[in-house]
Amino acid sequence: MSNPYLARPCRIMLVFLTALFLLGTSGPDAAMAHPAQARADALLPAEPVTVTGSPITYLSVTPLVLQPGTTAPVEIRVETDAAVDEVRLVFLNGSEMVFTPQSRHTFTLSLATSTALAGYNPAHDVHRHSAGYLDVYDGGIKLARYGMHFNVADEDIPNVPVALLARDVQASPHLVNIRYAAYFTPTGAASVAGRPSPTTAVVNRFYDFLGDDYDFLLLLQEPSRMANRHYMGIRNDIQGIGLTIFDASADYGSSGRLQGIVYYPLSTYYDGAEETFSHEIGHRWMVFLKDVDGLLGIGPHWPVSTLAQGIMGYNSATSSQGLSFPYTVQDNGNGTYTLTPAQHHTFNDMELYLMGLVPPQAVGDHIVFVDQEQTLCNGCILQGPVNIVRADDIIKVYGQRAPSYARAQREFRVASIIVTRDRLLSPREMAFFDYFASRAQATEPLPVHIGWSWETNYPFHLATQELASVWTELVGFIPTWAESLYLPLQARP
Repeated sequence: MSNPYLARPCRIMLVFLTALFLLGTSGPDAAMAHPAQARADALLPAEPVTVTGSPITYLSVTPLVLQPGTTAPVEIRVETDAAVDEVRLVFLNGSEMVFTPQSRHTFTLSLATSTALAGYNPAHDVHRHSAGYLDVYDGGIKLARYGMHFNVADEDIPNVPVALLARDVQASPHLVNIRYAAYFTPTGAASVAGRPSPTTAVVNRFYDFLGDDYDFLLLLQEPSRMANRHYMGIRNDIQGIGLTIFDASADYGSSGRLQGIVYYPLSTYYDGAEETFSHEIGHRWMVFLKDVDGLLGIGPHWPVSTLAQGIMGYNSATSSQGLSFPYTVQDNGNGTYTLTPAQHHTFNDMELYLMGLVPPQAVGDHIVFVDQEQTLCNGCILQGPVNIVRADDIIKVYGQRAPSYARAQREFRVASIIVTRDRLLSPREMAFFDYFASRAQATEPLPVHIGWSWETNYPFHLATQELASVWTELVGFIPTWAESLYLPLQARP
């Protein structure tokens, strides 16, 4: 059966749009906007795509993971699909380096590792260095500004065994690397009659070596694509959450275990401990409740409401763009409500109900503002009227959740796959992404550095209020040092 809701919007921060995904010129204030103020989502097709209007199609860094203290040069490669005649790397101290044009749509820059990592603080930066910006020009006019961030492998990222499974596939305890150039071609972004789509080809290749043991797959890529993180549903067998029953798992090589795929088009925005991981997995269950009158037909996030006080955030009635809601709503008792500052690091009670982690009677009353266009800010006063939404309102429209709270799944297996175009990753690069995949399993808050954001985040187990867990080890295949690339190993065809 075809998937009626194939692509889910990604959850990204406003700073991602302003500093890394901007489609026009911007000032430094916009680029440095505080990441907690907003999330931005774009409804994308299920397959990797070039973002319309973005001057940069692909961004690659070689090596993909930098090691402090090394003398090897770093090469940055920018590929464009627009009229671009100049690319500059602008460091935070204001100094600039100009890329060398290699062709009409390709620009490269070589620099020392010490230059790329100038100002990097291991105690603060959590293995990512925000070096400055990529500025893109045509005819002297700045078309866009992107944040320039580097992956950094400090000494505290341990080496891991890496097994070569085939000439195009290797694996470590928490990561699979598949080399598949067609994933990156413009025509490969869409299915062609008689040929599998890029995602189905990659995932089927994954299942050539790994079992059908995973609920979710995360797809990273190198070179990075200027696109948003987003969720794609593969299968739904849950009733009562507003989503049609469907199963496309066989197309991807799964016998019914695979539920969804999360795309991470930019490698520097991948961290299993970050709230985005929980948000994207959360799109497995929400928000598909457009037939509930009190919710005003809004989705795939919540409307402006107390429901937005959680992981999934809110979006307006006219856009799928998702925004954070860093407030609590205080009832003033006179038909008005005051917003006070707050951070929400866990799924709220309604979100937990839709996930099957609490019964409906555990969900309190939520207020939804009828006027969704009011200004939101710390101390802002919002005007009623409001709708009251309860779990019973969802049950009246969609029926009881099935499986029920007593039978719902609480442990999930996730595999991370990084798709590369030009080569397999080095052992140290594998170790870096293996480390960030393993962080999804953490049971304590962890520091996170994504883009221009330095925060402490709650990994999935804590985000679910310790009601669910994820596991990221590869099932039945944990390579040992004796099998690793560090020793000779004959590849299978």
